[in-house]
Amino acid sequence: MKIFKLRVEGTKKNPLLQVKVADSFLGRFLGLMGRKRMKQGEGLMIVPCNSIHMCFMRFKIDAIYIDKDFKVMKTVSNLLPWLGCSWCRGAWAVIETSSGEVERLGITKGKKLFQDD
Repeated sequence: MKIFKLRVEGTKKNPLLQVKVADSFLGRFLGLMGRKRMKQGEGLMIVPCNSIHMCFMRFKIDAIYIDKDFKVMKTVSNLLPWLGCSWCRGAWAVIETSSGEVERLGITKGKKLFQDD
């Protein structure tokens, strides 16, 4: 599974988000199901993907929908386990993080995410 680090546009001091990429059928299907939690600074990028559900999840998450240029199209905070679902028309991928990461990282619609070296 590919892993890389992302930084939010606008500051070099911004915290990093370490992202695992789920781009296979099985990886996308399983997503975060079965995990008890995610650590701060971790994320799962599901590619391609424009909608998610929270069935079989054990914890709240934030979702960051992006286009192919890694520009943020939409953010959704605190999706509830078992009850939540979300979608973003035209999104290329979604990054799932633990609840609170969108605010902590300062991710808002229109910002761009960059791969950190």
